[in-house]
Amino acid sequence: MAAFSMHKLQSSLLASGFAAAICLSLISGCGESVNAEIRQLRQQLLTETAPTGELSISDIRARLKSEELAAGSEVTVRVRINAGELPPWETGKAAFIVTDAMGHDGDENHDPHECPFCSRDIQDNLAQVRFLDPNGTIINTDARELFDVTEFQLVVIKGKASLDDSDMLLLDAGLMFVPR
Repeated sequence: MAAFSMHKLQSSLLASGFAAAICLSLISGCGESVNAEIRQLRQQLLTETAPTGELSISDIRARLKSEELAAGSEVTVRVRINAGELPPWETGKAAFIVTDAMGHDGDENHDPHECPFCSRDIQDNLAQVRFLDPNGTIINTDARELFDVTEFQLVVIKGKASLDDSDMLLLDAGLMFVPR
């Protein structure tokens, strides 16, 4: 009789432990939780509505070069996180390379890397997006983790445009919209 009661007690404890594990996973949620710093940065840098007034990367570059647009002017672009054959990410940083998604006649699925016309001058269709901290340095959190984005994802960036020493368009982003 004692052996039967001990077996029953062990089964009951095992079932209780299993039930407690299920309850804890339901309370804490499945998957990874987002830490407070990332949650705060997302609230500051992500918007739920797409900024308007989009320009193409090539148009912004041309306007900066002609000085029609001053360095540091605010612009909005619709882009894909894409650097062609290279990875677009700056590992461990809130920075990545984007390719213009305005396309010919506004076609979002247009890939300048594959287009025989656009690929001739691919730099005209590329930009580096950087999210800066208040000190002006790139935020030290990988963009994939910070924004939950992936390569080839469509995003809309609103930020300050300039050209670097190598003639690359830089977008110091203030806001990002991620269509989901």
